[in-house]
Amino acid sequence: GDMEIISVIWDTSVVKSDVNGGIPLTSSSIFIFEQQFCSEPYSDVDSDGICAGIDNCPDLWNPNQIDSDGDGIGNWCDSCKNDASNDEDLDSICADADNCPAVDNPGQEDVDSDGTGDVCDADTIYGTISGAIQAGVTVEIYTPNCGGDILAGAPVTNSDGYYAFGGLGNGRYLLVVDYIGYDFVPLQGFIDIPQGPIQSYDFTAIAD
Repeated sequence: GDMEIISVIWDTSVVKSDVNGGIPLTSSSIFIFEQQFCSEPYSDVDSDGICAGIDNCPDLWNPNQIDSDGDGIGNWCDSCKNDASNDEDLDSICADADNCPAVDNPGQEDVDSDGTGDVCDADTIYGTISGAIQAGVTVEIYTPNCGGDILAGAPVTNSDGYYAFGGLGNGRYLLVVDYIGYDFVPLQGFIDIPQGPIQSYDFTAIAD
């Protein structure tokens, strides 16, 4: 910002000490005191000594201007102070704490507890059941086999119809949903692990 001379003092004392280095100053020294001022529209509204035009948190007092993630937003104003992308997926969880920082997953589901959220995990099968029934439905996951399909997992949907099963080895899997009194669309589905791209495998329940 601009600097304004607010006072000039003619010092006739014999010896003065320089506040910066303790160096004795000769007599008859001139001391000029300066103060930063901000002109509109860049006034220092938070009174932290930093003009609003260059203040990384212009409405909150932060004279140290600390900006941990280097995103130009001071820590005092930054809801994600360690995430320069500032919650890229907009799920209200900052990237440094988000188990899937690029995909919206506010519930942070991680069925195999490997630190990678279900929606980002290539060895996890997940999805929802909607329609006439959601909770308590078993989704059977099989490894296809000529001598008879082998059951690999059987997750049960929660109250929101969500299911997930993780930690699967590479290969092809068959999903089957069967619940007395209901039909499901689709009837079944095949999934290759690792997935690419990763997606949700959803079913709709229809009462018989």
